[in-house]
Formats: sequence, C-alpha cells, structure tokens
Amino acid sequence: MTMQITATQKARTEAVWSGYAGENVTIECTEITAPIYAYGSELAVLRLFAKMGCGRFAYSENLGSWFYANK
Repeated sequence: MTMQITATQKARTEAVWSGYAGENVTIECTEITAPIYAYGSELAVLRLFAKMGCGRFAYSENLGSWFYANK
C-alpha cells in the first residue's frame, strides 16, 4: 500500500526546502516513499544538495530546469 503525500505536507516541504535554497523552489512528489524533486535555479539546487548532504542534482534538458532529488 502506498501513501499519497497530502497538500499540507507538500506545502510544508516546499516552504522548508525554499528556506534551505534561499529562494523559491517547486516541489514534486506523489508518494511518501518516492523521491522528492525540487525544481529551481542552479544555485538553489546546489544549496539543497549541500544542506541535505545526499541526493543528486542535474539539469533537465526536457524540462529546461535544474532539479534536486533527495534519493
């Protein structure tokens, strides 16, 4: 059984991660156990990567945006 992330959880995560990034980032996640993706500027995702100490970051050619994933 998979648990879906609620709108409240998504908003809270987006607010916290935006604070870590020093600017607004957009969060995408559908399930509790799935990776959480944050989309933003290169500097924002690098700050998230440094703060979290794990995960991955890259530029998505398809989306035309930088992203950070926590898993």
